[in-house]
Amino acid sequence: MRLTHFSYQVDFPTGFPPDWANYVDRWYQLDAPAFALAELFWLNRKSLMKFPEWIFLCSPGASNITDAEFARNPQPSPAKFVHTLPNIRSAALLQVMQWAGPVLCLQNDPNTILTGLREALTLSENGAGTVWVASVTGGAREPTAHLFVIDETGKLKIEKTALPVMANDMAHDNDWLSWILNKKSEPFRGSGLWIE
Repeated sequence: MRLTHFSYQVDFPTGFPPDWANYVDRWYQLDAPAFALAELFWLNRKSLMKFPEWIFLCSPGASNITDAEFARNPQPSPAKFVHTLPNIRSAALLQVMQWAGPVLCLQNDPNTILTGLREALTLSENGAGTVWVASVTGGAREPTAHLFVIDETGKLKIEKTALPVMANDMAHDNDWLSWILNKKSEPFRGSGLWIE
């Protein structure tokens, strides 16, 4: 199978309506991760020629950033708090995509994204076709949205390997993101994946 990576860092809040605002009622109530995922898709929609059969929403840190902001606010808004729920976190992305399909949510820190990639690869290899892994990293003010597309046409080759025997042999999401963002020439190996 093959893998293609898209990413985009958002300055949040933006202070102006996004180009996709007409697709999402009350877009201004979105938290940073939900906004970042929708923005990433919108900016790359022409490059994403084929929609997925499945999406894995991988949330490193779960909803901790949004939960903390909710708790710090002197007048907490229930509209903001609902964004800690996975189905709400992905709703804006699905509305902007105008797509309704299965979304599986994963949280397995410090290997959430890598776990999602392995699960998506297994699903794709077993006949599911194109599978996306969507994730957001970083803080509430400058989140980075990531979209990993697993299909037959991607830029990188992705394969499963044996899972590490020792815990200290396991790569973490930070290792993976450093590798993919820095375009390292040697293959990535970790958490049961080989990517080159």
